Amino acid sequence: MSPTGSIGSVELTMPLLAEGMHDGTILAWMKGAGDRVESGEDLVEIETDKASLVWAAPAGGFLDPLAAVGDTVAVGELIALLHASADAVGRRAQAPPAAAPSGVADSAAAPVPPSELAAAVPCAHVPGRPADQGGDAPSGAANGGGRRRIQASPLARRMAQASGIDLGTLSGTARGGRIVRADVQAAVAGGAGASERATPASQPPADHLTGVAAIHRLSRAESLIAARMAEAKSSIPEFVIAVEVEFDAVLALREQLRRPQDGPAPSVNDIVVKACAVALRRHPRVNAAYRDGTFEFYPRVNIGIAVAAGDMLAVPTILDADRRSLAEIAAQTRDLAARVREGTVTPAQLSGGTFTISNLGMFGMTRFTPIIHAGQAGILGVGVATARMVPAPGGSPVARQIAELTLTGDHRILYGAHAAAFLAELRDLLQAPAQLLW
Repeated sequence: MSPTGSIGSVELTMPLLAEGMHDGTILAWMKGAGDRVESGEDLVEIETDKASLVWAAPAGGFLDPLAAVGDTVAVGELIALLHASADAVGRRAQAPPAAAPSGVADSAAAPVPPSELAAAVPCAHVPGRPADQGGDAPSGAANGGGRRRIQASPLARRMAQASGIDLGTLSGTARGGRIVRADVQAAVAGGAGASERATPASQPPADHLTGVAAIHRLSRAESLIAARMAEAKSSIPEFVIAVEVEFDAVLALREQLRRPQDGPAPSVNDIVVKACAVALRRHPRVNAAYRDGTFEFYPRVNIGIAVAAGDMLAVPTILDADRRSLAEIAAQTRDLAARVREGTVTPAQLSGGTFTISNLGMFGMTRFTPIIHAGQAGILGVGVATARMVPAPGGSPVARQIAELTLTGDHRILYGAHAAAFLAELRDLLQAPAQLLW
């Protein structure tokens, strides 16, 4: 936030909402152009690579948005102005097209429904970036190879791609000939604002049995998940080790803790989280990571919990899980899971994990192999507990509830003996869980 050249105006730049954040996407403005905004009032919803959240205005004034819904803006770049007078809204000096903030001309357009935003990957655009470094050049300009570069807002680009419109055939109506959403909409409708309708982009080939495939364009979060999973799978030399654990004592403890006056009882997964946290404290090599030729041993035990929310996957973090009681873990897990499903989880609540647990037992899965998260030495997969006959000392076989725990480990820092010792410790804790109560 800084004063602008206009007297009484304040610049609002893309805020740093989480460590490691490079840019953010504007999902919605809570106020319209010219509306009065009070300091501390919800102003704009921003999507980062970890979550979406609403940012409050750091000052009061009349809103002059410079970034449109759908625009992706680098941290520190201008997204809006707050003027002392409503008369100043929209009266900014004409700037060279290449220096215009992304989405300025689109800012007055109607908000895009979240469903439309989720169907496309935002295009990064750095306001003021020279054309020869990847920014939008003025309409009709050419790059070093002689190819004409087209100036268009990120939202217009996505809409054109989805509609099979060639942006090169359109005449932009915004400042500097910039193509905005209205121009693409006009082209689709065949009305004013487009020089001609482009030849539709080729459709996916139709198989005679399956027909034409429906294409889902990944959202920002889905793209990031896909990229990180592919990177982890291709760059981490993983190995897998599993152990069978009798869960009868865990199930009995859960029943003992069902006291209405104390609130909801800890779930089986909460007990696994607590046991895992204690085991991680005793086996610090598992609560670590290989990074750039070094081993990093984390002083805190922060366990990430994989939570499915619709078609998305998020991993909120239980900080200092080894120091929390079962009741505290249960309360925080429920709160974080609810926030993920409601879309209100913050980037901070998705950060800082040193180890991850993924439990698919509630879906009846007996065994699976999860993929390691970068920056961690391992991830634990938890399967469902099923009845099985097992040998009993000095007697006939007895029925026991057996669950399989699978550890995927980074072989650069974990060796078989490390992983086996950790899983054995975890098994012993779960088969005598009363010790987790203190």
